[in-house]
Amino acid sequence: MNNEAKERLRNIARKLVDVSFVEACDDGATDEEFQKTVDALVNHLVKVRKRSQTLHLEKEMA
Repeated sequence: MNNEAKERLRNIARKLVDVSFVEACDDGATDEEFQKTVDALVNHLVKVRKRSQTLHLEKEMA
């Protein structure tokens, strides 16, 4: 994965972390709202991990 793609994915992760942090600090946010933001972050990181592993495997096969 090239550096530009990694930086874009890192920026998305940071934004998702920021949203989760805001929800965690918001007394008006429900547990479900907070869990939804955490789930979005986890899903993003899982997709990044799978894509990274796939690209690494493809690179080794070439």
